[in-house]
Amino acid sequence: MTEGVLYNRPVIYPYKNNNFYSRTHSQFAATAKEVEVKLASGVDIIYDYMHLVCLHRVPALIKRFTEVLSKDAIAEVDSMLSSIRLQHDCHVKFNYSIQSIHDWKAKHTRLFILNVGLPIMIQYLPTLYSSHFSIYCMFVKILHCPKTLEEIKLADKLIHYYCQTSSTVYDPKIELYSLHAHLHLPAQVL
Repeated sequence: MTEGVLYNRPVIYPYKNNNFYSRTHSQFAATAKEVEVKLASGVDIIYDYMHLVCLHRVPALIKRFTEVLSKDAIAEVDSMLSSIRLQHDCHVKFNYSIQSIHDWKAKHTRLFILNVGLPIMIQYLPTLYSSHFSIYCMFVKILHCPKTLEEIKLADKLIHYYCQTSSTVYDPKIELYSLHAHLHLPAQVL
């Protein structure tokens, strides 16, 4: 089992420390019993797509992006988002700035990561951030509606690369459990 490492205040899960091997059912059951015995609080949950991607990772990325964007770039991004015209049955309006990302609902971040975020942000982000963000967008888009097993395998490769390079692109603080948990999403889609 992959263990976290205390880094200043947060516990991080460095990609290089991951222990990737397929567990058998009996190993999984034994680990679950061990966790049940060691469980000290009721705050441990299994992350779902909405919380893991829409309400945590995307806002965390956008917050980091606003730290490197100029005020003019932020204003232009906000203007583009607020002027987006969507089909009649898509009830999403971007009323809040990307600087107010924590006021966004899951429907905003979902539309952002699946459809509009990459074409808008790639115009303003530094190349390294743009390319890294595009990998994440492709990962989410592929897993959102995979057509073949090969696409799921590609998504698995993308998220491994994304996680492996995240601390280099940003800093080690990005390697929280919520990022590590992304590594398990492709297996859930199978």
